[in-house]
Amino acid sequence: MMIKAKSVGMRHFREVAIGAASAFLLRGAGAGLAFLLNVVIARLLGAHGAGLYFMSLSTVIILSVVARMGVDVSSLRHISRAMVNQRWSEIVGYQRWSMWLVATSSSVLAIAVAVAAPLIAVHVFGEPELAVPLAIMSLATVSFSLLTLISENLKAAKRLKPAMLVSSVLYPFAALILIWPMTRQFGVSGANITYVVSTALVAAFGIVTWNRTPEFSGVTPLRPDFRQLFKTAMPIWALTFVQQAIIPWAPLQILGMLGTPSDVGVFGAATRVSMLILFFLVAMDSAIIPKFAEFIERDDMESLQRVGQNATTMTAFLAVPVMLTFILGGGAIMSVFGPEFARGGTALAILAVGQAVNLVTGSVGYLLIIKGHEGVVRNCAIIGGCVTVGLSFALIPSLGIAGAATASALSIAVSNICLTIQLWRKMRIVILPNLRSFKHR
Repeated sequence: MMIKAKSVGMRHFREVAIGAASAFLLRGAGAGLAFLLNVVIARLLGAHGAGLYFMSLSTVIILSVVARMGVDVSSLRHISRAMVNQRWSEIVGYQRWSMWLVATSSSVLAIAVAVAAPLIAVHVFGEPELAVPLAIMSLATVSFSLLTLISENLKAAKRLKPAMLVSSVLYPFAALILIWPMTRQFGVSGANITYVVSTALVAAFGIVTWNRTPEFSGVTPLRPDFRQLFKTAMPIWALTFVQQAIIPWAPLQILGMLGTPSDVGVFGAATRVSMLILFFLVAMDSAIIPKFAEFIERDDMESLQRVGQNATTMTAFLAVPVMLTFILGGGAIMSVFGPEFARGGTALAILAVGQAVNLVTGSVGYLLIIKGHEGVVRNCAIIGGCVTVGLSFALIPSLGIAGAATASALSIAVSNICLTIQLWRKMRIVILPNLRSFKHR
């Protein structure tokens, strides 16, 4: 029986690995293009201009999290489960209604921020020159929200390649084409126009791809159970606000309030570089999350743990060289953005350690969400968010960029360790890297 279980587990892992291989290639291309795009932006705008760009970008990403209301992750859960039994009408219904909800809420927020941009620039950041770039970037609240949602929908429907193209590759590719002429003509505002136009084009591509999926063509959408949808989405909304807005962006926003745009530019570049480590995890997630949903639907916890451990081990093994490079050569890497950015080497090393913890703990949050423990994940995220905000205000005045990096890294570590403990308590499984288990599969 043990041999049979191992054989079945390895078969599932091979299926995940094949899907992940394509995702790794696409994520790798996307990561390379994104890195090049950030270098070009930094070179064209300098640290001060890049700081204004990152302040407006972070504001819009936070608004997008609010606008999505947790619907993107909730629909991922429902569509993934419906895919197991090929419930096409239910899938199409969830997708269409979620798009309508997010389009409406994001449009309202975009208009509000565009109108209030001068007040936000002066009274929140103390930078009047941020007003016009922020007003322009606010339009991306709609395009980025729809891009994120359709990417999650495609992922849940096991359309991994188009999901990767939408979430990782096409935006930096389109932006690289537009960025030089737009910034030469309009400066920071040109970079923001580039972001708005590029994300809108990619969101449109994702929607067209979904509509052309043969299984969904001609299907009458089933009106979703909105009570159940929002029952799932509300805890996720609080969760995603902390995980995708507070933890990654609060240090940058607080640095913008307490520091200078140049500080924000350097820290923003370091943050974007450190996130290259996560492309291994995100690529694996794209392949493994539908498989996790399948295991949970069948109550096959043994296969889930085995495949989860193997996946985490493989991603950690692949990411170690990148992490060590960032830790040992942070100053040299940051100098690629320009001489002004070399002082961000220490921040990059600190951020890399935080992302390493994220990597080795694996997809613990997704597992708990798919199983229905959104409240547990939310609570761990809130703990991490409190660490982020508290340490940011405590450390940034004295340590500046390094203080922001420390706050970010520690919050990531705390929230992921909390999730790992809760995964064991709720599901009695552990997906931390297991070299011995991986070796003998």
